[in-house]
Amino acid sequence: MVKINLDRYKLLAANIANQNAGKERIVFPSKTGFEGVQTDTIVFCKSDGAYTTIHTLDKKHFTSKSFKDSCELLHSPNFFVSL
Repeated sequence: MVKINLDRYKLLAANIANQNAGKERIVFPSKTGFEGVQTDTIVFCKSDGAYTTIHTLDKKHFTSKSFKDSCELLHSPNFFVSL
């Protein structure tokens, strides 16, 4: 049997609900579990070795996802990648 963290489940459920409501969010692994942010609050993402820093309007988020993987989450035409 797989043990599921209630907070993770709530975040996943909220992510699914928000996608259906037109508010796209991305969820990514962080030091404390998983974090979710609305894509329209993301200003830019910065590579930091094997990690990525996601800068939003009000906060920096650190994830263990690579820059490439983070960019793939942001598949919207509103985002562009500059190397």
